Amino acid sequence: MIQLRHVSKRFRLYEGPRQRLMAWLGLPSGARDFWALRDISLHVPEGRTVGIIGPNGAGKSTLLKLMTGTLIPTEGEIDVKGRVAALLELGTGFHPEFTGRQNIHINGRLLGLSNEELAAAERDIVAFSELGPFIDQPIRTYSSGMVVRLGFSIAAASRPDVLIVDEALAVGDARFSQKCIRRMKDFRESGCTILFVSHDAHAVTTLCDEAVLLDQGCVVSRGPARDVLEQYGALLASKGEGNVEMSVHWTGRGDIESEVPRRSGTFHAMVANVELVDAKDNVTDSVTSGECCTIRVRVVFLGRVSAPTVGVLIRDHLGTDVFGTNTALLGLELGDFEPGEILDLSLCLPLPLGEGDYSLTVAVHQDETHLQECYDWTDRAAAFRVLPPKDKRGYGRVQLHPEATAQRPAEANSAADAIAAVFPKLPNPLRPGDAIPTPFLSGFGVIEGEADVMFRWMAKRGVFAFRPETERLVIAVVAPPAEESDSAIRVTLSCVGNGECGHAELTEQYAVLDFVLPRDATDAPRLFELAVDRVWREPGGAQRELGLAVYVVASLQKGEPLPTWDAMTRSKSLATSSAS
Repeated sequence: MIQLRHVSKRFRLYEGPRQRLMAWLGLPSGARDFWALRDISLHVPEGRTVGIIGPNGAGKSTLLKLMTGTLIPTEGEIDVKGRVAALLELGTGFHPEFTGRQNIHINGRLLGLSNEELAAAERDIVAFSELGPFIDQPIRTYSSGMVVRLGFSIAAASRPDVLIVDEALAVGDARFSQKCIRRMKDFRESGCTILFVSHDAHAVTTLCDEAVLLDQGCVVSRGPARDVLEQYGALLASKGEGNVEMSVHWTGRGDIESEVPRRSGTFHAMVANVELVDAKDNVTDSVTSGECCTIRVRVVFLGRVSAPTVGVLIRDHLGTDVFGTNTALLGLELGDFEPGEILDLSLCLPLPLGEGDYSLTVAVHQDETHLQECYDWTDRAAAFRVLPPKDKRGYGRVQLHPEATAQRPAEANSAADAIAAVFPKLPNPLRPGDAIPTPFLSGFGVIEGEADVMFRWMAKRGVFAFRPETERLVIAVVAPPAEESDSAIRVTLSCVGNGECGHAELTEQYAVLDFVLPRDATDAPRLFELAVDRVWREPGGAQRELGLAVYVVASLQKGEPLPTWDAMTRSKSLATSSAS
């Protein structure tokens, strides 16, 4: 939960060292006061995700620094409950001469994590950051994207009650940014309160329950993300050179206010009418996906305008931009207009959009963008619905028309090549906790045991990936307790695509199985299936059935000793499971 009550922040600006010295001495210095924030009152309930948007210099970063305690407010009160994790300015909390691994512990302590928590989370932090061997290199050797990866990974591992992210994700690559967005969605579903500053409209509408628009240190508006982003667009247009900040307000007309479009601009020209026309020249508010339609726009000129541009933007129901174009981009010159003249523009285009609700935003401005001399920016000038096509071939915001072919490659090594692409690095020996992603694909439970004594319980059948270096594959397993089994357990190993490699009979609780592999199964990643002919249940009568406890999978050179079970017998987890 976050609560701000009449918060203001003032910075004192000095023209030089002389003024600063005079201020320190308590003498009149002539310094100017700059109020970065003015009278901000904001309440964010627990579990809400709020986007903070606004132009550069609006006070967004200052606001977040106040919430994290990096800055102290000049006026007002701030109350933030719970553990706070923040990703603010690039490199905050990192020492450039220390390695990434050392900075995990430094930054983690700043976030309030104990040494025990950091030790438990270190492996997940390194894995999420995807820094590989660079984790043991100094931070000063990192790119800006690598710093962001590490910073977000540490913040995510702290499992915060409040997560604050300030535009830092814009520095990382697209794939990692999407990965972070997914993690933030997981936090939101778990009840974490999130404040998210971004200029990415799609990220704000996708992630945030609502948005707050800041400008010149004040809250301009707060509400649904789509509505606030529309106001933000109008605000940016009003700041263009030659523009006047004007907008249409309906006073005393609350019954129609929600039915009319929001518009802003200088109003030298205004969008008078927008309509969608189908292939039969009928005005409509619904079209079939893929149908060719015409968007008709009528513009009336209230002042003298030279060479205007008319643009159309299609948005989905969340306010995400789907497609936009304008006459300047299309190379269509419209000429000059006098007050009172009218322009009718027809834009014919197919609409291969996915099923759903959409809106049309229309603007009249100069040049290719509306940021310079915007005459009229009209949000949601018209709305329409796209109906599914009769030959629907997919889902999503667009309906494409794919043509598919399929074949079975004849190359003998195609399966091995495909597996190698999934598992580019498989360690030898292969233990249950090794490899990212895990090579234990199906039929295996979670990792158990302590320290080096890690193993996985396997069901009746389990599939794992492995790159044999020799023609021997050694598997150390735990069988059921002798008192629960009157006969031997049959264990079978198969190489997927190459048939059965062999089988063994288990007569003791602990066993090391040594299988001989086909010659063509070595020196390449392969899939192996391990199967037992019967299973037993977990201790306490749980319903999950267990087969073997797989401890080590290793290919051994001839003459190498087989692994022992001395360490495994000391595992409390295994002793409890196997003794029942």
